[in-house]
Amino acid sequence: MNKVFSLNPKNSKATAITLGVVWSLAVAVAALLLSSLVLTLGDFSHSIALPLSSLSLGLGSFFGSRYTAKKIGEKGYLCGVINGGILFLMTFILGIILNGFSFTAVSVVRLITVMLLGIIGGITGINSGSSGRLVK
Repeated sequence: MNKVFSLNPKNSKATAITLGVVWSLAVAVAALLLSSLVLTLGDFSHSIALPLSSLSLGLGSFFGSRYTAKKIGEKGYLCGVINGGILFLMTFILGIILNGFSFTAVSVVRLITVMLLGIIGGITGINSGSSGRLVK
């Protein structure tokens, strides 16, 4: 029986993906706040703000995909692609709403970063057991 159509929301894949995206957003916001604090208090060039924001989204994608893959228990790469894609679309749509449409080279780099780290997070989520080992 496919878990997507399960009547129990605790066991559905859609619930795991939704919680993974929420986890991704929480980690990304925390990483963005930390990087903005470092930029404010430290003596750093503000030119590193854009790479730090992409890295923050990538970290969010990694940890959210890892969570999703652990909950679903199979196809970690697919969990990473789905989680990273949803996270990128959410931030891209928010950017369109706030700044108007612009798909630039930065958007491409951000998409690649979020997707790659999401795939890596999904794979490590599948390969990590409850004991924290990376390989079963």
